[in-house]
Amino acid sequence: MASPEPPSSQTDSAGWIDLLPALTLFVIVAIFSLQALKAPLEQARLRQAELAHPALDPERALPLLGQIPDFQLPERSEATVGPTQLRGKVWVADFIFTSCTAECPLMNIEMQKIQKAFADRPELGLLSITVDPAVDTPARLREYADALQADASRWLFLTGEREALHQLAIQGFKLPVQDLAAMQHDAGHHGHHGAEPHDSDKPLSSPFLHSQKFVLLDAELQIRGYYDSTDPEAMRRLIEKDIPALLPAP
Repeated sequence: MASPEPPSSQTDSAGWIDLLPALTLFVIVAIFSLQALKAPLEQARLRQAELAHPALDPERALPLLGQIPDFQLPERSEATVGPTQLRGKVWVADFIFTSCTAECPLMNIEMQKIQKAFADRPELGLLSITVDPAVDTPARLREYADALQADASRWLFLTGEREALHQLAIQGFKLPVQDLAAMQHDAGHHGHHGAEPHDSDKPLSSPFLHSQKFVLLDAELQIRGYYDSTDPEAMRRLIEKDIPALLPAP
């Protein structure tokens, strides 16, 4: 006599129990898959917020280190340039002179890199100020700028009275300077050879030693950072982080 078959409900329950480990694994995999899909979307959302509001990132907040005072200096175009003409843009500034054959050419190369990196951002300007105004007339600076392929609308070259430039470097940009003619040693390391001791009865006319640092200015001409032009890491930070932090969202 055949044994009676178990009720179908018991069979179904046993089937579900057998499937339970597989179903649990499926749910776990689905949850992790959804999380993996959400992560890139969340990163993209945060990135968009950072670009629109760079100041929200504390690592990119830049200190206020000073304010550039009023000045009026002739540019290579012979137009007068001062805070009124500069305000409203972010600027990277440095001090150079055209007859320098050591540090200045290397500084110019770094400026060219910045010009290229931000070619599509007219909100950024470059500012090179001579420390040898006796030689660096507007005409001389025009030739110098042309040789560097400096965009006349973006990269300005300023000259002026020696004392005004000297004070702008010290009091405005807070950079150290020193008169080459007053030094009692050979100044050949800065592109000049056989410097003579300075005669205090004669007015100074030679270049003055200047810093190799770039100065980052915001749109209100406030100093926001100093960068050693010979330090690749400092220049990378300037180009990749600090300039973009001050520029408006594209």
